[in-house]
Amino acid sequence: ALERDWQDRVLRELGHLQTDRKVEVHDHLQAFWVPDANLAGPVAGLALAYLLDPTRPVFALSAETARTKVSARGTPFLTDRGLDLAVAVREAARSVGGRGWAPGRQRGLRPQGTRRGVPSGS
Repeated sequence: ALERDWQDRVLRELGHLQTDRKVEVHDHLQAFWVPDANLAGPVAGLALAYLLDPTRPVFALSAETARTKVSARGTPFLTDRGLDLAVAVREAARSVGGRGWAPGRQRGLRPQGTRRGVPSGS
């Protein structure tokens, strides 16, 4: 029952992404906001696999607390060409006064108040 509930929530978020939410597309990345931080990674991965441009990494942003969670996903096409999302998220977080780390997964945080939009120049 819990697994089915989680699957339903992920599918609902993907549906919202298709119909209600704006995906910000930049020259070298794409990003969107997800209300539930626990769903950011799975939604980002599935969206990249089935809905979004697979030639650009995707960043799912979520701000449930004073911090913004960043879940980043890329395809084998991108990582084979040198994409390192752990480094990218860490450096992007540092550039806005946050911190990022990747203990087994790509993660990044930035301070509250920097939520709107995606940093330009990407």
